[in-house]
Amino acid sequence: MNSIDNPGGTTPQFYEGDSRQAVRAQAEQIADLKSRLEAKTKDLEAAGNAIKAYEEKLAAADIVIREGEERYDYLLENVIIGVFIVQDGYIRFCNTAFARMTTYSKETLYARTFDHFLHPDDQQMVMNRHINRLQGKDEEDEYHVRILSQEGSIVWGFIKAMITITWEGRPATLGFIDDLTETVTAESALRKSEERSRLFIEKMLNGFTYGRVILDDNEKPVDFEFLEVNEAFLKSIHLKREDIIGVPVTICIPEVRTIQPDLIKIVGKVAMEGVNYYGEVYFETFGKWFEISSYSIRKGNFNAIFKDVTANKQVEAASEESKAFLEYSLNSAPDGVLLMDIDFQFIFVNPVVTDMLGIHKDRMIGKTILELAPEYLSESTARWIHTGAVEQARSGHQVSASETELKHRDGRIIPVSFSTSAIRDRKDRVIGIVIFIKDVTERKQTQELMIQTEKMMSVGGLAAGMAHEINNPLGGILQGTQNIIRRMSPSLEANLKDARECGLDLDQLAVYIKKRKIDEMLAGIMSSGERAARIITNMLQFSRQSESNLCPNDINRLIDGVVELSANEYDPVKKIDFRKIELVKEYGLMLPLVPCTKTEIEQVVLNLLNNAAHAMMETADLRAPKIVIRTSVIEENISIEVLDNGPGIKPDIRNRIFEPFFTTKPVGTGTGLGLSVSFMIITNNHKGTIQVFSNPGSGTCFTIHLPLKQ
Repeated sequence: MNSIDNPGGTTPQFYEGDSRQAVRAQAEQIADLKSRLEAKTKDLEAAGNAIKAYEEKLAAADIVIREGEERYDYLLENVIIGVFIVQDGYIRFCNTAFARMTTYSKETLYARTFDHFLHPDDQQMVMNRHINRLQGKDEEDEYHVRILSQEGSIVWGFIKAMITITWEGRPATLGFIDDLTETVTAESALRKSEERSRLFIEKMLNGFTYGRVILDDNEKPVDFEFLEVNEAFLKSIHLKREDIIGVPVTICIPEVRTIQPDLIKIVGKVAMEGVNYYGEVYFETFGKWFEISSYSIRKGNFNAIFKDVTANKQVEAASEESKAFLEYSLNSAPDGVLLMDIDFQFIFVNPVVTDMLGIHKDRMIGKTILELAPEYLSESTARWIHTGAVEQARSGHQVSASETELKHRDGRIIPVSFSTSAIRDRKDRVIGIVIFIKDVTERKQTQELMIQTEKMMSVGGLAAGMAHEINNPLGGILQGTQNIIRRMSPSLEANLKDARECGLDLDQLAVYIKKRKIDEMLAGIMSSGERAARIITNMLQFSRQSESNLCPNDINRLIDGVVELSANEYDPVKKIDFRKIELVKEYGLMLPLVPCTKTEIEQVVLNLLNNAAHAMMETADLRAPKIVIRTSVIEENISIEVLDNGPGIKPDIRNRIFEPFFTTKPVGTGTGLGLSVSFMIITNNHKGTIQVFSNPGSGTCFTIHLPLKQ
């Protein structure tokens, strides 16, 4: 038996019965010990497990603490606000943000007292508050403080909180400070900028206002008021600041409600929608024009700049009035006026010019003289005028009157004289050219009339002598021819008697004369003589004043008589057939009686009708012949116009048609005295005028003016 069975190592002395009982008791004791051992073992295992779990929790808690401390240190070091602890006047702890703000290292900060880094003017204030806080007194937790950086510059700090804490078993102060240097600098710059802006606004020459719009319950603008205005604005409206600041505009300037209601809508759009506005407004209250620029930088408010432009408006009005007066004067000028710019383009033409050409001014504005050719003047003339304008723009010398021709839209040629002059500005620079054009048609016609009259007077003197010299032999010729015809006639008894005495048969003689056409020759002599006699009679018109008395006549009735006389005239030799001509009368109504010699005016009108009819026979195959007779009163004259749609008259011929003996008709058809006699009847006998207007291919118009007062 081992030591467990016999701890004493000796053999016990007992009896067998006692032995069994002892064994049983011992076994029970052993079993109990084993059971208790097993229970203790389990308890020890449970305790070990609990200790292990606790150790694991402690390890996890240690990790959490370490991580928390690391996070705390990380956050503390990376916050942008400065954190520091002051104890016994020294900085015991600070984060990186505080060190960066002061520009010192942490080692330098920890080695010196806190007031060393403060601005001298702030040291006492900060230390007093620190001591009071340690003593439990109430102190402000937020205030500004200035810190001197390592470079000596001022760093503005804002202390947001100062808390009393226990640091390493002793009282200390925990502070939080924010770097406001940039903010303070910006605020200072802003204040300076605002001050400069305010000074600028006050010194502005233009008015400046800041205001707000007034809304109704439906958020609709109903008024506005000024919150700030500068001195220039007050001076311009002659009101005091207290009269306008904070007062609805419709009260201080009532016309905004009555005369300028749209101004409220405009201000409302600017203030509420941010729409910029620029325009001009006239305030009757102040009698001034303002140029207004308005904008908004905050909803509901607006800024407006008022520029007094009354003087400018007055100058503009005066300028416009002067311009209108100048334009009216140029438009009323009796002659044509054209203005060219420096590029030689027309910028103004008056009605005289457009009437000359028969076009609207819009067809000329913006064009050069070269662009009007060849429709309204020849290309050579256009180049000549353009070259002269260019030369004048360079030299600035005035061009005296020169003559040329323009073409009307209907084809009429209009003789004109023109002169040009440079337009200069105040610096004597040429900025344009003015061209003056004068229609010299009347002058040309007057010149032609004078020349024609001189010709007539010359011919008149010649005709007087010729008529008397030719009349006598011509009378003898006609009388002798008449006697020859009469003395060969078998109807006269005296002729028969003398023929019988001579043994001559007059009947046989008549046959001979007819066979040899002697009768035709004698008739030709008579016809030529009578024609010569008519020519002599016409020539005498040049040599003496009409001896007829001027009597009042109804010109329309007089012309009707002439028309009726010629209506059925047909002359195959002269190729005149009035039956194929459309004759239109355009008589003026209620014309006054004109003093004239009826037979002479009838002769003139008949002559014009015959000439027109003869001319139109040449173009009868192209267009139906038509004559228009028009009468009217022009100033102190009765006007008679005879127009045809014949071939017209060439310019080189037109100047000669009133010359005596000039004719375009075939030999034997015209005498060349019809128009010259008509000219003398109108000009010499009636003190009137007769003119011709014609272009090849567009017909001819003869115009007669008979004065109502002789």
